[in-house]
Amino acid sequence: MKIKSISTLLFFITINAMKNILVVATIMIACVFSFTHCGYDKTPTDELTENEFKAVPMKDPGIAGYIFPEDSNKIKGWLDTDDIEKMALHGWGLWTALTAKSGEYVNNEKLRVFETWLNPEDVYNIYHQQEQNDKFQVVHLQRGRGNLRQPNQFTHSGLRSKSEANASHVTAFVKYNPAAADYIAQHSLLDTVQLKKIMNGTTDIKKIQFPINSVALKPTFYVLSDMFNVSDNLYAIPSWPGPPSTPQPYGPDKIEPKGWKDKIVYINTTPGFVKQSDTFSVTDFINFKLDSAQATFMANELIGKSADEGSKPKTGDYAVLVGMHVTSRELTRWTWQTFWWSKDPDNAQSPSSTAIVNSRPNQLQGAPRHYAMSIAYSMVLPVQPNNGGSSEGSAVYSYNPYLEAGFSSSTFGGAAIINAGKPNEIQNTVGIQTNCMTCHSRAGYPTGSPYMADQYFPLRDSVFRVNGKKNIAIDFLWSILANAK
Repeated sequence: MKIKSISTLLFFITINAMKNILVVATIMIACVFSFTHCGYDKTPTDELTENEFKAVPMKDPGIAGYIFPEDSNKIKGWLDTDDIEKMALHGWGLWTALTAKSGEYVNNEKLRVFETWLNPEDVYNIYHQQEQNDKFQVVHLQRGRGNLRQPNQFTHSGLRSKSEANASHVTAFVKYNPAAADYIAQHSLLDTVQLKKIMNGTTDIKKIQFPINSVALKPTFYVLSDMFNVSDNLYAIPSWPGPPSTPQPYGPDKIEPKGWKDKIVYINTTPGFVKQSDTFSVTDFINFKLDSAQATFMANELIGKSADEGSKPKTGDYAVLVGMHVTSRELTRWTWQTFWWSKDPDNAQSPSSTAIVNSRPNQLQGAPRHYAMSIAYSMVLPVQPNNGGSSEGSAVYSYNPYLEAGFSSSTFGGAAIINAGKPNEIQNTVGIQTNCMTCHSRAGYPTGSPYMADQYFPLRDSVFRVNGKKNIAIDFLWSILANAK
């Protein structure tokens, strides 16, 4: 085209420049929006920042005879000979390692190893972030210890309403060690879409099977809010007195017709306080202080926005650990040990035992030594095979007083029977007659199944077929069912 004047030339230059600016602007807008998808922020690689603390694996606590992960054949040998001392030493080794100081901090508080581990919501957020940014790693997830919630045990299968569950004031969160968290994230096991693919056989993972170095926990707490306050810096909480002589529901809850809500110990939060009679220092407990996010979550989601302000937890309130379920994948059926705070851990109450107490290693010191332990490496004794066994022999009871002791017969699908039809028949119907391994063997997706008291239960069972459709086993972890979305 022939340009006839300088003004015409300038006109065309201006138009072309504007076109170029428009193209550049369009590209920039596209770049900005490409970092956002489905509600998850896709952070540019150069803007990724590490969290205040890292997830720390358990370290060797230096206990003679303790190895993690232990050879499953060696553990089976302990079971075959009912070597309670070696099983107990292994449980104490796990406890010593996971409650050790990690070297990590949050809010200027030292973190124990288990406190650095990931919650289910953390794992869910990680693999969704990684879908959007392949440079995103676990260390980039901005997180704290996690929010305390009502334990799923209290509402499973309509056991209790939310308001009834609140009456106990027991709260908890789930924790996965790095190996377990990595496996869940790698296979998207908290995503219901992925679980349905596994159920329908349309994915490369045929069954859920965690690696042997996986550990899952349920740390359980009382929060020392104003409702537990007796006087300045003095609080009162229920403390397990041991089971009743006659099997019955026996929990710490205010709604229990019978229980141990009045069996209390006092906790003094004054810095430097030393134990006096039944008054203990808060440092005799594994503890932490609620941050603002945790306090707000509890006040709004658990206590209720309309509740009296005086009953709501506040920033800076102490959360004291009163119990913890600990399970490791060293056996096909996992190892099971549960811990609870004891005012006299040298003479711990049932379901612990003298043999378990006497197996405590010298490396276990400080607040972690104030906890009692019960173990369940089998459902009954003598130990039965994973499949094709029978519910014969002696019961193995292992439960957490703060979580299962209050269960009544309505919790279960029926009585769990050992030695059926024989003079020594045992009918287990309440929480103090339960076994962690038995109950968790019924964990499945999408429906789960009623809890079961102590008896033998095979790996392959009809409970994993529902209405002709496959109800997949989720490798003993009820937390998969409870947290998948």
